[in-house]
Amino acid sequence: MLNEAGEVVRDPTFPDLPSFVEAYETLTGAAPTGPDYDAYSAFFTAGFPAQKMTFLPKGTSDEIVAAYQKAFEDMKSDPDYQANAEAVLGTYEQVTGPLAQALFERGTTIAPELRRQVADMLGSEYGVKLGEN
Repeated sequence: MLNEAGEVVRDPTFPDLPSFVEAYETLTGAAPTGPDYDAYSAFFTAGFPAQKMTFLPKGTSDEIVAAYQKAFEDMKSDPDYQANAEAVLGTYEQVTGPLAQALFERGTTIAPELRRQVADMLGSEYGVKLGEN
C-alpha cells in the first residue's frame, strides 16, 4: 500500500501486519534501497496500488478524457457507491487524477538495466521468458 507521498504503508485491511519496508528494516536493520528495491517497488506498485486503472485509447480527445475523469470523481461521491464500495473493493481508496497518474508512472517505469535483471531472474528462477532481454 502506498500513501499519497508514495511511501509504503501498512495495508488498511491488515493494519497489524507490517509493511514490506517495516519487515525488511526489522530483519536487516536498514531501509531497503538500491536497484533490487527499485525493481520491487515498480512491480509492487503495478500489482497492488495501481491495479484497478482504466485506460483510454491513445489519441482520445481531451474532452473525452475529462468526461471519464469527471465520471470517476462523481462515482466516488455517489452515495450508492460509497455504501457498497467496501464490500466490493475492500478498504482501499480508489484514486483518480494526479495521484493515479503518479501511480501509473511509478508502476510502469523501470530502468532498462533493471528490466533486463528482472527478465533474467524470471527466466533463470521461474522459466518465464519476457520477449527480448
